[in-house]
Amino acid sequence: MTLAELLITLPNGLHDSELRELTFNLVDQEVRLVLDIWIGDLDSTEHDEREKYQRAEVRLINLGFWISQPTDPSEFPLTKDSLCIDVRKLPEDYKPGIPLPESNPENPTYYLYSTDINTCFFFACESAALQWL
Repeated sequence: MTLAELLITLPNGLHDSELRELTFNLVDQEVRLVLDIWIGDLDSTEHDEREKYQRAEVRLINLGFWISQPTDPSEFPLTKDSLCIDVRKLPEDYKPGIPLPESNPENPTYYLYSTDINTCFFFACESAALQWL
C-alpha cells in the first residue's frame, strides 16, 4: 500500500495526530512512527466523539530520503509527551527553502509538519503500513 492509499483509509488522514515516537532503521530503510491518530468526527457535537484518538504504528517502507528543515533551538526542550503533526503529499509549487531530491509520480515527496516545533520533515517512501496498537 502506498502512503497516499493509507492516508485515505483514515477519516482525517494523519491531520492533528500526535507523534509519540520516531525510529529510523537505516539497514532496512524504514521509519517507524508511533502515533495517536485523530479518528474523531469533526462534525460531532459530542466532545469525546470529536476528539477521539487511537494509538497506531505507521511504517514508512523503502525510504528514499528524510530531510529536515532547520529547527529553532528555542522550541526545545519540549514540554509535552508528543508532537502535533500533519502528513501530506508535497504540492508541486511548494518551495521548502532547502534542496530536495527530484520527485517522481511513483514515489512522491511528502512532508510531516509539526506545529509544536514549527518544522517540516520531507521524505519519500515506496510503501507504508499501519497497525493499530
